[in-house]
Amino acid sequence: MLWPREHFRVAFKQVVSDAIDTHGASVLLLVALDVDSIAAVSILTSLLQAELVAYSMVPVAGYKQMAAMTFSSEIRSIFLINCGAMIDVYSTLKLTDQKVYVIDSHRPLHLANVYDRHGTVVLFDDEVPPPATAITSDKLPSKRKRRLDILQYYRGTFHGAPAATLTFELASQLNMATADKVWLAIVGLTKQFVAQQIDADNYNMLVQKFQDEVLALPSNGGSNDVVHDFKYQWCAADVVHGLSALLEAPLHVARKALADHVPDALQGTSDDDNLTDGTPSAPYWQHSFHLALDALPWYVGWSV
Repeated sequence: MLWPREHFRVAFKQVVSDAIDTHGASVLLLVALDVDSIAAVSILTSLLQAELVAYSMVPVAGYKQMAAMTFSSEIRSIFLINCGAMIDVYSTLKLTDQKVYVIDSHRPLHLANVYDRHGTVVLFDDEVPPPATAITSDKLPSKRKRRLDILQYYRGTFHGAPAATLTFELASQLNMATADKVWLAIVGLTKQFVAQQIDADNYNMLVQKFQDEVLALPSNGGSNDVVHDFKYQWCAADVVHGLSALLEAPLHVARKALADHVPDALQGTSDDDNLTDGTPSAPYWQHSFHLALDALPWYVGWSV
């Protein structure tokens, strides 16, 4: 069933409620191997930790791996991060008493999930209802564009909102939005932008949203200010310009932000370098995304 965006927190509260009286991990996180998924699960795990809900996490390489899985009796809730919208979840996972929550940007949605007769599959809906005055006769899409959109949707080349932005929406509804979570949501959005999986209108709408989120968040005020300043640079007025600012940041700022997660990766660099200086002694930095994105598996707790 489609779960409306404005009620994400209700679904999460159900997960917390279902975890009561369990003796082990009651939540299983199945996570696709891409940047948006890692950013999304980073936000989600922080929310589960805040509620003292035990969970286990499994990286997913394909649907065959999912179909071969078995679940312990302790598992009450399963989250599918970017790996469930396009398949019949109930049949693929051979569900019994578990409830599944799908946070996935891939399209099309499998109709067995949308019209779930078992009441066990919840799809986090990324649709934002437009205001009543937003649609006028002169702004309606042409029939040709509509046909093209439908064709792209069913070819699997269409994507919904990044999973990281949906988990950030959940964090906001739970009053748990922080600078870290804004940063992770923008990582997911940037992945879609770079991969050309988001159109200009939706991209600009989300950029505006995160502009507002950054302005609304107070400074940390503690010893980690330099880390938050580093992340706020990426949360600049535009995601791409913010990314450029990050890449031009002095490396000593980046070192402070990532040393806890990727200590070995920082060897052979000097504080005078920036991330776009591909020096012979530091080939690690030659690719513009390595600094930020390679840290994400460590951020989540995966071994690589």
